[in-house]
Amino acid sequence: MQAVTRRWRFWPRLFVFIVAGFLISSVITAVFAPWAFFLGGRFHWLPIWQGVGVLEAPGHGRFGLRVRLYPSPRGTKFGGTYVRGTAELCTLAGVTFALNLQGSTADAVGADMNGHTLSLDLANRPAWWWVDGRYETWRPRLALHGRWVNPQLVLDDGGTFVREFAADGMLRAQPGAAGVSAHGALHEGGSADFAALCRQL
Repeated sequence: MQAVTRRWRFWPRLFVFIVAGFLISSVITAVFAPWAFFLGGRFHWLPIWQGVGVLEAPGHGRFGLRVRLYPSPRGTKFGGTYVRGTAELCTLAGVTFALNLQGSTADAVGADMNGHTLSLDLANRPAWWWVDGRYETWRPRLALHGRWVNPQLVLDDGGTFVREFAADGMLRAQPGAAGVSAHGALHEGGSADFAALCRQL
């Protein structure tokens, strides 16, 4: 009976600990990265933004993209703000890639990201990346240049999609030269929106 009582006492304490940790984390984020609660122009209870959309490279096809981003543990430095997250990319060939996301702004951000630029680096980081950490082997590897125009994140890839993918949507055996830029915008959406978007490419 005593063991059962101790077990039942453990769970409420664990719950309180988790809630306290969440509240402390939220307060820290609200102080140092308040913009994270207002990405896209509306309030989010969690400092996370998910966006989906299509980027199109004229004459070279369309690409579906989903991003999930949040403030980086690196935090905010003087003159810039960092984000981390994940991304998914689908192509005309019916192939989907799971990507690691890192990004930053050129300037410090207060409570509102609207109007600020945001540079994103996406890479297909291998499972054993800490063993072979050569970034040049992570493919596809994409660089996106964006600007928040609420409620959207408007993006330009600087030709990196064409560098990584052939016109049929297949990943090139070796990166080519950067070509025509792909343009598009992400709007708030989740996994179901991304799946529907990929079916329509």
